[in-house]
Amino acid sequence: MFVAGCRWCFRKDRPLFYNSNNGAKIMKLRGYWYTRHSVCSSRVKWLCGDSRLRDCHAIVVTIGHTMVDKQNKHTHPPG
Repeated sequence: MFVAGCRWCFRKDRPLFYNSNNGAKIMKLRGYWYTRHSVCSSRVKWLCGDSRLRDCHAIVVTIGHTMVDKQNKHTHPPG
């Protein structure tokens, strides 16, 4: 649902970037967590954080903080 002027509405589809407690780069997008998998030049490939545990093959590719590609079919609900 879109609400005019709602800051959350604009951020819902934007990736948010964090450092985990052990210093690893992680990203959150639409309730799903991703871990940094590979870096090639300025492109970063992110894998679903549950990729091994739940056999999830969702990926996101970013350049800087901008999402440029996604295969966002998860095998599990967000969380």
